[in-house]
Amino acid sequence: RPYVAATIDLNMKFLSLLLAIGFSSIHAEEEFVTIQLADPATMTEDLGVPLACVTLDQYDDIGCEGDVKQQIKGATLMAPGSPCFALPNKDMEVSVKDQYCNLEQDSFQQSVYIGSKTCDGSPQVQTFKKDECSYGIMLTSCIKGPCDEDIAVEME
Repeated sequence: RPYVAATIDLNMKFLSLLLAIGFSSIHAEEEFVTIQLADPATMTEDLGVPLACVTLDQYDDIGCEGDVKQQIKGATLMAPGSPCFALPNKDMEVSVKDQYCNLEQDSFQQSVYIGSKTCDGSPQVQTFKKDECSYGIMLTSCIKGPCDEDIAVEME
């Protein structure tokens, strides 16, 4: 059964949204889809890569049918290079890096490392596109430049 976990940390003066969709018994070779945008304070042009703004829709239904449950919007990069961060997942070690908007392919991509909190090993490269549902997540937009707000999460 898929599960969804969302955490919001207001104490750090930014919103951190964790959306983890997995299976009751996950193995490294199976698909594991997760979305958590990196801390917006780390998404700066000091990384040597131009900024972008990504918006993803998450649906209750893994086939993206029905209404949008929540919208995830935040700062990212326009090429690989975002720092590694561990996801707060008590069931397994998972980390993510290289989140970026690929404007040529009109997609949002990230590298997910299952079994590592430090982005070691072979990643699962996940690609989210417009009009293509991936386990209840669909890309709404990837645009060049920073977001209007540092990070926003709209929940119904």
